[in-house]
Amino acid sequence: LRLRKHIGGEHARIVLSVLALIALVYAQTKEKIIIAKTQPMKVKFGDALREVAKNKYFWIISLAGWLGFLETCTFVILQWLYNYAHLCTAQEYAVITVLKGTAYVWGMVLAPFAIKRWGKKKVLIATNLFNILFLALVYPLLGSIWTVLICMYFNSIADSFILILNPAIQADIRDYQHYKSGERIDGMFGAVALIGSFVTMGTSSILPAVYEKYGIFSGNGHENMYDVLYDLPTLYKLVGVLVILSTVGAALNAIPYFFYDLSEVKQKAIIKILKIRAMFEDYGNGVLTDKDMTETMRIIRDAKESVAAGKVDLKAVRTEGGKRKELKAARARNEDYEISVLVLEEIERFTTEEAKARLKWAESIVANGYEGIRALSQADIEAARALPQDTKQERERRKEAIRDAKLGVRSQCAMNKYYPNGIVVFDQKALDDGYDQLNALIEKKSAMLKEKASKDALSAVDKELNAIEQTVKALNQECQQFAESVKVLTVAEKYLKEAKNYAKFGELDQMYDESK
Repeated sequence: LRLRKHIGGEHARIVLSVLALIALVYAQTKEKIIIAKTQPMKVKFGDALREVAKNKYFWIISLAGWLGFLETCTFVILQWLYNYAHLCTAQEYAVITVLKGTAYVWGMVLAPFAIKRWGKKKVLIATNLFNILFLALVYPLLGSIWTVLICMYFNSIADSFILILNPAIQADIRDYQHYKSGERIDGMFGAVALIGSFVTMGTSSILPAVYEKYGIFSGNGHENMYDVLYDLPTLYKLVGVLVILSTVGAALNAIPYFFYDLSEVKQKAIIKILKIRAMFEDYGNGVLTDKDMTETMRIIRDAKESVAAGKVDLKAVRTEGGKRKELKAARARNEDYEISVLVLEEIERFTTEEAKARLKWAESIVANGYEGIRALSQADIEAARALPQDTKQERERRKEAIRDAKLGVRSQCAMNKYYPNGIVVFDQKALDDGYDQLNALIEKKSAMLKEKASKDALSAVDKELNAIEQTVKALNQECQQFAESVKVLTVAEKYLKEAKNYAKFGELDQMYDESK
């Protein structure tokens, strides 16, 4: 009623409709993150930064964006052809603007089907190649604004696919990061992406420099510096340069995607593997629910059945005159087989020679305890670098050993810095109590404000708050220093605990049979 009174009945209905749609979208959005119930979400900034820096897919997508900055040069062409070349009337330009805007609908409608049929990588590469083609076609077709519109329309369709694909790929990259590092550090991607702002500062001067070369600059003798474009030879020369720059930008943008190999099969396998890891961790911590156990064990059983059934020979299906439906079913079975192989490899991951070697390392770190960290040195890194690297498995083990040795040296340096006279185990309960006191005082102050307490009473509470905040801040710093000093021990203990949990697979298998 208030909306109707202030903005009118029709506008009120529009606002309420939009709010209803927002509520619908919010209600239907499901959380995709898969983590164990007891997994801590707080990760040290430096560690998170180091992990994201090793994510090749993050750099591929970032590089594609940085290299494609020239692609947007053509956004002004239709407006310039109308304003300065007078290739259409105002009414026609209004139609052109509306038509060009509708191009983005196609990506919204068709992108999900294209991704399901060909996968994100192929769709990304195809749309970028179409971008190159239609941007290049603008150059010989500049004589008519309608032919330019056709090119720009198809270019916008390609862009609309990319608008849908980028968020989907960003989500896949974060799942891959969780799979590789064992930590959910989504927020750190935004922090690392700030590097792009420095790249943007470096590239943002290119387009103004091109404009200036063709006479668009303050003090060029015109009331409006863009009035120089009324000179048609200058206009067409500049537009031609912008088309070339956009085509080059589109080509540069496409190159990194050829190195993107996170397929849909691998991504689906990663999701299932994360569920399996969460199940083992929750079981080890005594918080696994029957529902989660049943769902995850069903994934493992299905994987065993799929691997036992084997792959289908697609060539034989085609030779025998298999119909489209049969071919589709055969492809789906083969995809499920590839996912299942990766799932079963996860179940057996602590039985490989590489895992056994890392388990020995973890056992030695744990056995030596806190003071054993002081004995770690650069020699451990050199020993890891000396490991064989003839096979893929050996290279992976060597890389992991180097990472572990470097972590040990970082922990050793932190321990010598913060605890030169001996380690002091951090009292987590003191920090928890500090937060409890802080929250209690905040609630107390809120209640006093509602009751309109005196300034003196509020001032006294503020002093208490200030003192507790300083205490909590000091405890947080101490907690961070302790965590940094014993990080290598924490990682080793976690790895041993994971191996112990995975060794209980037989128990979970029996529980699943009993639940059925």
